[in-house]
Amino acid sequence: LFNFPDVTEIDIVAAKTLAMEWRAAHPGFDASTLPPLILLPGLMGSGLDSQLTDAPSPATCPRNQDWEQLWLSPDKLLRANCFVWTLGLNFDEVDGTFYNNEGVDIRPKDFGGLDGINYLSYTADGVPINGTEYMEGLIVYLEGIGYVPGQNLAGAPYDWRQANNPYGTWNDDLKALIESLYANNGNTPVWALAHSMGNLELTQMLNTQTQDWKDQYFGEFLSVAAPFSGASSTLTGIVSGSSFLFLEPEDVKELIQGWGSMVWMLPDIYLLGDEPLIVVNATTQYSSFDFAQLFIDINATNTLAIYEHLVGTVGTMESPEVPIHCLYGVNTDTQLWYEYRDGLDEYPTAVHYGDGDGTVPIQSLEKCLEFDPVSTKTFDLIDHNEILNDPVFLAYVGALLTNAAK
Repeated sequence: LFNFPDVTEIDIVAAKTLAMEWRAAHPGFDASTLPPLILLPGLMGSGLDSQLTDAPSPATCPRNQDWEQLWLSPDKLLRANCFVWTLGLNFDEVDGTFYNNEGVDIRPKDFGGLDGINYLSYTADGVPINGTEYMEGLIVYLEGIGYVPGQNLAGAPYDWRQANNPYGTWNDDLKALIESLYANNGNTPVWALAHSMGNLELTQMLNTQTQDWKDQYFGEFLSVAAPFSGASSTLTGIVSGSSFLFLEPEDVKELIQGWGSMVWMLPDIYLLGDEPLIVVNATTQYSSFDFAQLFIDINATNTLAIYEHLVGTVGTMESPEVPIHCLYGVNTDTQLWYEYRDGLDEYPTAVHYGDGDGTVPIQSLEKCLEFDPVSTKTFDLIDHNEILNDPVFLAYVGALLTNAAK
């Protein structure tokens, strides 16, 4: 569900130029009337910091460490065994909660600020690394039309390894952030722009609030590239793993099989119904109804436990009952189902594609339409991650926000 967006400094300059052109065409615009806005990243889009305290780490790995960036630190990645162990996640089948390895604490980087979502990777000295831009183009554009970080623009990163109110307090943290922005901006309802998995986290949070609270504090929901029926690529990640930077596929598979987020976003029954998503041979096939058996067959017992706890919680999400805008890319080949003719311990022998945004199939993207959106906009041939820095997308979002100004 994640690849580095193909964004360059040229794209960042283009976003800034686009905003400057808009301001030049609207010289009398009062930027102080813009609705306060929170940005919510997608899977792997939040920086994560870690701290070690007498941790029983693997040999040659530190046992104690003050807070440092873990995701995505090049220095940490170079020690792959330490990185994988620190980023590992465990699941308690009794109370349905996730917990870190012993002695490990992990928190999202810069909650309320933007340094946890603008770039994915920083040097040890805190300098953002070019080529790892994530929401930077969007942020530069928003600043260009008048948004001020810390005043009416904030970020809400989260521990994306988990699912459904990460670490049990994120919902409360987000609620407090919304109320703070509301109060600090003349009691103006707060808008939110969520990307990918961020849509699921924001939706589940809003569904825990009363309608009176939402009517008072929350403005509108800009839903971008939302996987409301999951995405097929999570399935191959769990079964086969994948190469990622310096990590071996088996290490990636070990991590993914324990991450609630990947299980949460498995393709559900609303994606392909009872049609197979994995075909091994004429007699061994797995649809969304067969995932429990699949995890038994690949000996992914931890994944099975997480699945039994989370199954159906995405596809059956209720409308957040706030004004929502459904924004997503279309007409890009997107993984849909797989053939494993050489067995499930090998990579797929064939990948079959359908329409979508390159990551999320169109069936999942269109699930947003069931929430009775106030507007829908599709972006032709715009990739799942690159949409956040696309000039057509930026101009559309800018129009929504500036038209909402008081």
